[in-house]
Amino acid sequence: MVQEEGILKKTVRSSRWVILSNITGKFIGIGSFLILARLLSPEAYGLIAIILMMVGVFNQMVVSGFETAIIQRKENPERYLNAVWTFNVIKGLIFFAVLYFAAPLVASFFHAEHVIGYIRWSGIFVVIPSLTNTRESFLFRDFKFHKIYLRDLSSQLSYVVVGVLYAILIKPDVGALFFANIAKYLAQVIAVYCFFPSIPKFTLNIEVLKELFPYSKWITAQNFANYLLSVVDNLFVGRLLSPEILGYYSRARNLSGEALSIIGSVSKRLSFVAFSKVQEESEKIRQGFMMISDLIFFLGFSNIFIIWLGGERIVEVFLGAKWLGIVPALKIFTFFALAQAIINVAYSLFDGAGKPSINFKTKVMGLFLYGSLAYFGIKYKSMVGAAMGITLSNFIILIYVLYKLKKVYSLKIMDMVSRFMLVFVPFVLAAVIFSPLFFQLKFFSSVMVLTIIFGYYLVFLLIFYMVGKRYQHGCLTTISYMVATLKFKKVEKVQQ
Repeated sequence: MVQEEGILKKTVRSSRWVILSNITGKFIGIGSFLILARLLSPEAYGLIAIILMMVGVFNQMVVSGFETAIIQRKENPERYLNAVWTFNVIKGLIFFAVLYFAAPLVASFFHAEHVIGYIRWSGIFVVIPSLTNTRESFLFRDFKFHKIYLRDLSSQLSYVVVGVLYAILIKPDVGALFFANIAKYLAQVIAVYCFFPSIPKFTLNIEVLKELFPYSKWITAQNFANYLLSVVDNLFVGRLLSPEILGYYSRARNLSGEALSIIGSVSKRLSFVAFSKVQEESEKIRQGFMMISDLIFFLGFSNIFIIWLGGERIVEVFLGAKWLGIVPALKIFTFFALAQAIINVAYSLFDGAGKPSINFKTKVMGLFLYGSLAYFGIKYKSMVGAAMGITLSNFIILIYVLYKLKKVYSLKIMDMVSRFMLVFVPFVLAAVIFSPLFFQLKFFSSVMVLTIIFGYYLVFLLIFYMVGKRYQHGCLTTISYMVATLKFKKVEKVQQ
C-alpha cells in the first residue's frame, strides 16, 4: 500500500512539469493565435486543417503502439528500441510516398486545388516524427517530465517564431501555418536527440516486435480510430461546406478545449503511467479517476459559463470582428470539451490497467456516432449542426464509459454526481449574481469586459470555497491535497 501511495505522490509532483508545460504552451499558443488570427483569414486555418487531415492518419499509424507497449511493460525495454525505430522510419517513408501521389485526389475532394503543392509535401509531417529517438519513451516511463517540458517549449517557440515571421515577412497565407508546423516537428525531434545523443541502429527484428504486438495492436487500432474521430466531422464540414467555415469550425473545436487541455495532457502523460503501476488496485484506480474528474469539473465549468455568458464580446476583443462566426460552434463545443476530458481520463485508465480493447471498442462506437450525427447535423443546421452532432455523440460515449468503469472497477456514480454538484452549484450562483452585467457586455470597453469576467470568477471561488469546505471529498479536497503534495508537505490520505 505504501508503494501505491508513493506512486500517487510521485504522479502529482511530476504533474508540476506537465502543468507548467501546458500553462507555458497555452500562453505561447494563444498569444501566437491572437497574432496570426489578425494576420491570417479563417480560410487559411481551414486550408491547414485540410492539409493536415490526411497527415493525421499516417502520423497516428507511425506511432505504432510499440512505444506505449514499452512504457506499459515492467521489464527493461532496451532490446526493443532499435527495432521499433526502424519500423517507424520505414513506415514514415512509405506514407510520405502515398501522400505525395494522393495529393491531387485530396485537393479535388476538398475543392482546394490551389494548395495542392502544400498537400503534396505534407508527408514531411509524417517523416519527421518517425525519426524521433525511441528512447523518448524513457522520459515518460521514468517521470522525467522536466525534459518533456523543455522538448515541448522548444517546439512551441519554433512554431510561433516561424509562423509569425513568415506571415509578416513573406506572405500572410496558409504557408505561414505550413512552415510553422515543420519547425514544430523538427524542434521536437532535435530536442529528444539532445537528451539521448545516441543514434538508433537500423535493425529490422520482426521477432522482437512480435513480443510487443499483443498489447500494441490495440494501441495501434486506437490510434487509427483516434484519427478518424478527430477528423470525421472536419471531413464532412470541409467537403460539404467551405474552407472558411471549416476554419471557424476547427478553431472553435480546438479553442473550446483550451481550458481543459492542461488536465488532458496531465491525464495522457501521467495517469497512463500511474495507472499502469497500480493495475491491480481497483481502489487506487477509482480514487485517481475521481481526483482528475474533480479538476475537469472545475476547469470545464469555468469554460462553459464564461463562453456562454460573454463569448461574443470576448471573441471580438481578442480575435477581431472577422472571427465572430466562430461563436455559435464555440459555445456548443464547451460541452463537448467537458465530456471529452472525462472520456480521455477513462481511456488512460483502461490503457494503463492493461485493457486497451475496451478503448478500441468505445472508439469504434464513437466513430459511428460522430460520422452519422455530424453528417445529419450539417444537413440540418450547417456548422452549428455538426457541432451539436458530435457533442451529443460525446455524451452518449461518456455514458457508456461510465457504465464500463462501474462494471469493471465498481465506480460509484452517485459519488461522481455529488462531486459534479459541488462545482456546478457555485458556478450557477455566481452566474445569477453577474447575469445583468453579462447581458450588457457589448456596451463595455475591453478592459471592463476583462474586469467583469475576473470579478465573476472571484465570486465563484468564494462560493466554491464556502460550499466545498463542508465536505470531506470533492474538488476542494482534491486541490488541497495536490497543493500540499506539490509543496512536499505531509498529507493525509485522500478520502474517496
